[in-house]
Amino acid sequence: MLRSLDLILAFLVVSMYDTNRRVEESISKEANSLVAILQTSRCLNNALEIRAAIKNYAQTVREIEWPLMQAGKIEEVWALAPSLMSPVIEAVLHAHPTGTVQEHFFDKLPEMLRDLDGAHRSRLTQTEIHLPVQFWRIIALMMILTLWFLAYTISPK
Repeated sequence: MLRSLDLILAFLVVSMYDTNRRVEESISKEANSLVAILQTSRCLNNALEIRAAIKNYAQTVREIEWPLMQAGKIEEVWALAPSLMSPVIEAVLHAHPTGTVQEHFFDKLPEMLRDLDGAHRSRLTQTEIHLPVQFWRIIALMMILTLWFLAYTISPK
C-alpha cells in the first residue's frame, strides 16, 4: 500500500514540475510577444498609443490577473481575457502606416497579436490545471505521515 501511495505522489510531483515548466514557457512567450509588438510598432504614427496599451496590459496582468489566479478565481481571469486584449488590438488598428517601411512593420503586427493571444490563453490553460497551494500542503502532510509510518513500522521494537 505504501509503495502505491509513494508512486502516486511521485507521479504528482513530476506532473506538477512539468506543468510549472509549461507555465513558465507560456509566460516567457507572452512577454516576448509584448516586446516584439513594442519594437515593431516604434516607427508607426501611434507608437505611443500602442505603448500605452501594452503598458496597461502588463499592469492588468500583474495587478489584477495574477492575484485572481493566486486566489483560485480562474473563471474571473478568463472573463477578463477579452478586455485585456481589446485595447492592444484597437491601438494597433488605429495605426496608419505611411511608406513602405511602416507598411512592412504594420503587416507583421497581426501575427504578433495572434502570438500574444495564444501565449496568454496557454498561460491561463496551464494555470487552470495547476494545483493550488492548499493541495501542495496536503501532499506534504501525506508525505510526512508516510515517512512517519514507515519509520514506525521498520524501527526495531
